[in-house]
Amino acid sequence: MLEPLAYDSPGFIPSPQEAQNKNEAFNRFAKWVGFGSGGVLTTNNREEQLKLIKYNHLVSNCLIFYTTSVITRILHELVQEGYPVTPEAVAALSTYLPWYIDRFGRYEVNAQRQPPPVVYDLPFELPPGALTGEEQTGWSGNGTTL
Repeated sequence: MLEPLAYDSPGFIPSPQEAQNKNEAFNRFAKWVGFGSGGVLTTNNREEQLKLIKYNHLVSNCLIFYTTSVITRILHELVQEGYPVTPEAVAALSTYLPWYIDRFGRYEVNAQRQPPPVVYDLPFELPPGALTGEEQTGWSGNGTTL
């Protein structure tokens, strides 16, 4: 009788469901961002439909990038204050956060305002090869330990 492999066994291959869950989370977020017309494309023109989808994905990706930069800044502040930040804690965070976004708000464009610098480094050390896709014992590659 075949027995399923444990998560920490060398032959374990993650299921495609992990990638599917990430795609579904992005699609839910993008649908929330594109709230006009109830998510229905109101034109039969293929070029206009593709343009609407691309703009929606662009705005969604911009919001995700902004959220990621804010989370990274806050993680660095926590480390500076002496709080421990681990890869496991960061893996539990999500960049698909709609609660702080005011979709119906009034926004003013200020071309003179400079954004804060984006910090790309993490406030902790990752296991070797974690970002290159190399398999690591006890590390799943998506930020969670096995």
